[in-house]
Amino acid sequence: MQSLRTSLKKVFASINGLSADIIIKPEDVVNDYYDLLVVDEAHRLHRRASLAQYPAYDKINMKLGLEETATQLDWIFLVQ
Repeated sequence: MQSLRTSLKKVFASINGLSADIIIKPEDVVNDYYDLLVVDEAHRLHRRASLAQYPAYDKINMKLGLEETATQLDWIFLVQ
């Protein structure tokens, strides 16, 4: 949820030693390696069947070498 992500970014930016940049969208997980990844409300992660627009989702699955039925949770497991 974008509004929750925005609120968390503000909170993290106000804490010494933390940065708003550590709050990311599920699709951003594929861009880097993370030592620790906290996934809040994992049941909200997308799967292809629940999306109206597939191209961007399919592109990420291809980039990760996953089948088109892979979920965003699969992305997280793969890059950990």
